[in-house]
Amino acid sequence: TLPDGRRRVHVRLQAGSVEVSGPARYTTLARGPHLFDAATHPVIEFVSDPYPDTLARTGGELPGRLRLRGVERAE
Repeated sequence: TLPDGRRRVHVRLQAGSVEVSGPARYTTLARGPHLFDAATHPVIEFVSDPYPDTLARTGGELPGRLRLRGVERAE
């Protein structure tokens, strides 16, 4: 929670820990060089823009910055 009452989400995932349900090869593919490339880019990170508390109850888009494979952009 921010001082003005809005909130912010910060998610940090270890790409090498990502698991995909189904055959084991799905997880191998997700961690591999063609998707998350966990060996080279071990962290996936998302930081949301500040949002009102009501968004958690009503739903909707949650814009922010995503860093994936060493590239950061607005999502």
